[in-house]
Amino acid sequence: LGPGSRFRFEFHPNLDHAPVRILPRVQAVQAIVRDHPSDLIRAREPAFQFAVGRRAREGAAGDPDPGRGRPYPSAPADPRGVDHDETLLTVTATGRADTRPDEARLQLGVQSQGPSAGEAGRLNRDKMTQVTAALTRLGVKPDDLQTRNLSLSRIDYGKERGQFRAYNVIEVTLHDMSKVGEAVTSVTEAGANVISGPNLQVSDREAASKSAYAAAYRAARSRAEAYAGAAGLSIARVLAIRDGGESSTFDMNASDVVGVVAPQSVQMSAPPPAPFSAGRNTTQVQVRVDFALRQK
Repeated sequence: LGPGSRFRFEFHPNLDHAPVRILPRVQAVQAIVRDHPSDLIRAREPAFQFAVGRRAREGAAGDPDPGRGRPYPSAPADPRGVDHDETLLTVTATGRADTRPDEARLQLGVQSQGPSAGEAGRLNRDKMTQVTAALTRLGVKPDDLQTRNLSLSRIDYGKERGQFRAYNVIEVTLHDMSKVGEAVTSVTEAGANVISGPNLQVSDREAASKSAYAAAYRAARSRAEAYAGAAGLSIARVLAIRDGGESSTFDMNASDVVGVVAPQSVQMSAPPPAPFSAGRNTTQVQVRVDFALRQK
């Protein structure tokens, strides 16, 4: 808008309005053009129409100069939270944290075979009693043992057809990482011939992720400052922070327990396993932050 700009305003009063009622409305529009020319860009907004009608009514009530000195109604607030002189910047960043696992979960058990269901079950029961006793001697509590598979079935194929096979597999949670290798050796010597794992975890995952959350926000803030500086702006405030969730990975060496067999029928001797390595677990989180930028 500039000097010499031309505008056209139309009023459509009801039939019961006297012609003299139109004049105050015209005077109100003239006052807005004189005192608030920049607001004419909002001429189609309800706020503008309301202002014209209100000031016209005030003029009709005897105001000699409708509109002068009165604040013009502000534009509706931006639903994104930015002010009219601010720029919205949304940044997505990730943060990582490495933590040593303090909990190992192993699945171990016994597979037994016999000429009858009773004999297969008895052999399995005797061996599992020895396995759980070995774990108890290592300090494993009953609450850290959970049965995961208990089965008995007839073999209907191959050379072993007509015999019976029994499985009993438990999950063991070890809280002392230094005893994982010893536990594997002890249960194999006791008769366990089905072992898988370990699954290495951090017991307090939320505490382990706190540093990752902080790193993610710092990365988002640093990136926003770089964008703002390049554009000649500065960060005015933070509008929103959204958690994008987390994922966990582990060092490939973290699950190495040499001497552990796959969960299948394998009669094992009991050589001591290779040293166990706990390694590190890596937690990665993602965050999305909305920043309001403004001129420096």
